[in-house]
Amino acid sequence: MSPGAFEPGRQAVVALHGRLEAAVRTALRERCALSVQEFTVLLALLRHEHGGAPRMHQLVDAVALSPSAVARLVGRLEERELVTRTHCAVDRRGVCPALTPAGRALAGQLRVPVSEAIRQGLSEAGCRPDLVPLARAVRRVGVSVPAL
Repeated sequence: MSPGAFEPGRQAVVALHGRLEAAVRTALRERCALSVQEFTVLLALLRHEHGGAPRMHQLVDAVALSPSAVARLVGRLEERELVTRTHCAVDRRGVCPALTPAGRALAGQLRVPVSEAIRQGLSEAGCRPDLVPLARAVRRVGVSVPAL
């Protein structure tokens, strides 16, 4: 396979990601002052609630930011009383962020509008022939924000 064979696919992924992130950013801006990354952290914490609090390095994977950027992001959420940090139960040296009741409530309020923004972004992507296959694949995987 030639070195540039994956370029059209990469461009489609970048374009679709940009559209969806813009749609989510708009939905968040209309309802609260959270960034897409902050909302992503709230969702990651929400997903981990039943399996125990995640360690900070697990959030690094979820948000795709550096460890120091995630620590600052969690710090901002902690200042807004949406997240709290505790020592991990298994290894007291580790720090485990967790949702506060206010963080859980905000994530719950944003779940439907963010899911709808993603659906709308995928629908609009369907108007671009280069994005149709990728948008269909994302729809098959699922676009809803996890239930509480």
